Amino acid sequence: MSNEKEVVKIIKYCIFFIFLTFYSYADTTISGVIDKKENWTQANSPYIISGNVSIEKNGIVIVNPGTVIKFKKDGKITVKGVFYVKGNINNPIRFLPEDGESFYEGIKYESKYKNIMEFAIFIRGTIAVEGSTVEISNNYILNSTGIELFHFANAVIKDNYFYNNTYGVYVDGEKTQYSIIQNTFNKNRFAVYIKKSDTELITKNNFFNNTVNITNYGIKDIQCKENFWGVIDEKSISNSIFDKKNNPKVGNVNYIPFFKEKINLPDPPPSFISLVKIYLSLKRPDEQPGRFGFSAGASGFKPFTPDLLKNQADYGIAMETEFLLNLTGAFALGLEGKILKMTNKDKTEYDYNYNSTSFFLNCYGYLGYHPNVFFVPYIKVGNGISLLSEQYKYVTEETKKFNESNYTILAALGCELYILKFFTIRIEPSYNYIISPRGNISKIIISAKGTIYFSSPFILNN
Repeated sequence: MSNEKEVVKIIKYCIFFIFLTFYSYADTTISGVIDKKENWTQANSPYIISGNVSIEKNGIVIVNPGTVIKFKKDGKITVKGVFYVKGNINNPIRFLPEDGESFYEGIKYESKYKNIMEFAIFIRGTIAVEGSTVEISNNYILNSTGIELFHFANAVIKDNYFYNNTYGVYVDGEKTQYSIIQNTFNKNRFAVYIKKSDTELITKNNFFNNTVNITNYGIKDIQCKENFWGVIDEKSISNSIFDKKNNPKVGNVNYIPFFKEKINLPDPPPSFISLVKIYLSLKRPDEQPGRFGFSAGASGFKPFTPDLLKNQADYGIAMETEFLLNLTGAFALGLEGKILKMTNKDKTEYDYNYNSTSFFLNCYGYLGYHPNVFFVPYIKVGNGISLLSEQYKYVTEETKKFNESNYTILAALGCELYILKFFTIRIEPSYNYIISPRGNISKIIISAKGTIYFSSPFILNN
């Protein structure tokens, strides 16, 4: 009896554990209107933002440290009340795309109340401010559109790290007031882009490796004094700034005096950086992630020239393997190996064996490429080296063997079918030409290969 009680007790504990596990990791979907006070916590994460979530004037949302907020493609939070986002230095709040890669609208502040975003990791979206007061500090803003300030925006942007964004900060509005202080802008397309600005303070920031550090498309001069620009000579600093020297209709950017050494800004703790390294596998919204893949398959070939080879048999068989590096989505490089074998069909006088081992460096161009397409045609050209071996074994037991190393080229028009996101089938007719002293060889090859793709790793290392 006691054993039965123990078994029942164990079963109860197991059921409770399973329930607790599923409950702890259940998603919390947020949609529609919020007009009351809510607490978003790490325990109930992730919160999935679907459609336009509107925090009304009476709505108060407090986001606690460690909370994960994921946005669907159409996800957006419009703040008319209070959206109080305050992580801590060891447990930041995360704003992420729900599917891991899609760009989303993000957060738009339209509130008459002061809002705060502090100690958060923000990836792939936009933080927009219009007619609202917001303090944005101690955040990592990565692979995103960035911060956008519009009419009557009042923003303090301080101690943030902007990395690989389309914009760090974009300003276009009447009566805007903002300060950009003690931030780091690294590898952004436009670190600070100003179309229309009223009152600004841009000082004590570090700028590194941005395509353009400051863009002034407004008519007034912009004050950007006492910043470090990654270089120390004025010509190089000026070349990274777009202002009156590039377009006489706009104002100047006044950057003198400037720091000649990197400004010592507070570094985040290792735990914060570790999270950032994980999330940095995502590219900027206008880029496609690099991938590499391995493929293998079988093929058949039919020789056309020379006659001494064509007359031996109608076809041969082959095995193929390839390493692929997908650079931009529409363009890829491949390192391919083919092993082709053929024997003669008429064996009355001799046995004939043809073996070819070829290595190609291939270039792929995908036609009409789109990230979400399932069927993609492509063209392929390659060149390399072919190791040929031919053997005649006569009925008289006499044997003749020829070995050669020759230059070879390849051209193909194929199609790739995405069975899964990471697995494809490629069907590929190709033309192969080998330059040989004993007679140039040409043949048609029909291939079928399966390819497994992996995302290229990308780690922030500075």
